[in-house]
Amino acid sequence: MIRRLTAPFRGGVNDRNLAFYFLYIVVVIASAGIMTEGYIQTYLLKLGFDARRISYFGFTSQISSIITFVVLSNFNPLKKNALRMYSLAVYCFLIQPACLACVGIFGMGLQAAFILIIVMTAVLGFLSAFRSTAEYGLIRHLFKREQFGTVYGRAGITGGILAAGLSLATGAVISDAPFPTGYIIIFIISGTFMAAAGTFTLFFVRKTTDAGDTAANVKYSTVLRVILDKKYYIFLFPFLLRGVSIACFYFIMPAVLRRITLTGRDMTAYIAIGVLSSTVGYFLFLKLQRKVRLGLLAFAANAVFSACVIYVCFCESVPVFFVFYALFIAADLVAIMAMVTGIMHTVPVEDLPMITSVRMLLTTGVSSVVIIYLGNIFDAVSPAYIMLVGGVLYTFIGFMFWKNFRNPEEQD
Repeated sequence: MIRRLTAPFRGGVNDRNLAFYFLYIVVVIASAGIMTEGYIQTYLLKLGFDARRISYFGFTSQISSIITFVVLSNFNPLKKNALRMYSLAVYCFLIQPACLACVGIFGMGLQAAFILIIVMTAVLGFLSAFRSTAEYGLIRHLFKREQFGTVYGRAGITGGILAAGLSLATGAVISDAPFPTGYIIIFIISGTFMAAAGTFTLFFVRKTTDAGDTAANVKYSTVLRVILDKKYYIFLFPFLLRGVSIACFYFIMPAVLRRITLTGRDMTAYIAIGVLSSTVGYFLFLKLQRKVRLGLLAFAANAVFSACVIYVCFCESVPVFFVFYALFIAADLVAIMAMVTGIMHTVPVEDLPMITSVRMLLTTGVSSVVIIYLGNIFDAVSPAYIMLVGGVLYTFIGFMFWKNFRNPEEQD
C-alpha cells in the first residue's frame, strides 16, 4: 500500500513534479480555505477599520501587483534560479498570517496596525503577482500542461477536505475564545500550511528542455502592441472588465455585515462552509471539464456567482446568507478553474508568461482605481448597486470566455 502511494515520487521527472505539485496545491488550498479574504476583512472590521481604510489595502496590493507584472512580463522560466525564486516567493507568503496575528497579539492601535497591514499588502501584492506569472511559465517545464486541470482539481478537493476537517476540529476552541484569539489561531494554522507549501516546491525539477523550446524574450514596448493585436485583444479585453467586477466583489463582506452580525460560532461555520463549498466546486469542475466547453462552464459559473452575490446584499438571516455563500463559493471555484484552464489551452505556450502579465496588469490596474473609488462612496450608496454592476460585468466576461476559450482536444 505504502509502495503504491509513493510510486509517483519515485517515477520520472514528470510524475515526481506532478506528485509534489499536487501536495503543494493541497496545502495552498487548505491555507487559503481557512483564511479567506472575507475572513480577513471581518477581522479588520472587528478591529475597528471601516470600508474606506480596507479599500486602501486592496488598492496597495493591486498597485504592487501592477509594478510586478510590468517588471515580470519577460519572466524567463528557463533561468537557472527560476525555481528557487518561485520557492522563496511561496515561503514569503508567511508574511500575511504573521502580520495579521501580530496585530492581535500585541494589541496594536489602529494607526500602527494600518501601517503594518499596508506594508504587508504591498509585499503580498508583489508575491502574488510574481507567483502567478512564474507559475504559468513554469508549469510546462514541470509536467504536461494538459494534466494541469485534473491535478489542480483533485488537489483542490483534498485541500478543501483538509481545511474543513481542521476548521471543524478546532471549531469549539475558536468559537468560544475571546476576540482576537480565535482569529490568531487560524492565522497560525494558515501560516503552517504555507511553510509546508514552500517546502514542497523545493522538490520541483525542471524537465529537459524540448528541442527548439526557447524562453520568451518580451520587450516592454511590445505590451501595447499585444493589447491592440486583434488576436489577443478579444482575449484580453474581458480581463479589463474583470478588474471592475473584482473591485466590486472586494466589498462583499462589508456589505453583508451591514445587515447581519456573525458571532464566533458563526465565523467557525463560515470557514467550514467556505472550504466545503470550495471542495464541491473543485469536484464539479473535475466532472464537467471534459463534458462541457471550458468557456461555457466559465459563463454558467460566473452567472450563478453573480446572482448569489447580488442576493446576499439583501440577506437579514445568517442561515440564508450561509446558503448563498456556499453557492457563490462553489460557483466561483468552477469559474476560476475554467478560466485558468481555458487560458492554459487557448494561449500559445510560448506566449503564456507575457499574456499572463498583460492580462493581470489590465485587471489590477483597473481594480486598483475602482477599489479606491468604491471605498470612498461605499457608505453613501446601497451595496446592492455595487454588486449589481460587478455581477453584470462578471456574467458578460463569462460570455466572452465562452466565445473564445478552447478545450484541450481543440489544440493544434
